[in-house]
Amino acid sequence: MGTPRCASAEGPRALAEAVELMRELRQPGVAVTHDGASVSVFASVSSTASQGPAVPVWIGARGSCGLAVTGRFGESWAAPVPSYLPYER
Repeated sequence: MGTPRCASAEGPRALAEAVELMRELRQPGVAVTHDGASVSVFASVSSTASQGPAVPVWIGARGSCGLAVTGRFGESWAAPVPSYLPYER
């Protein structure tokens, strides 16, 4: 999706960092400065009006680390079906 692929150990950490950052950026009137391991953002958000309800975070992950991040941060799990079922021919 436009970013370099993470090593397997880095993926769940990067995902957790991204979800936390998305939620922080949705808070009205908050200036966000984030210099993390995976992403850096320097944004000044001037709006004080509510941006409406939070967008639910659906995470498509597999493996014990990815599923742990899903349980901690996601509102729903989008099962990556091709990894569990064979493609139909």
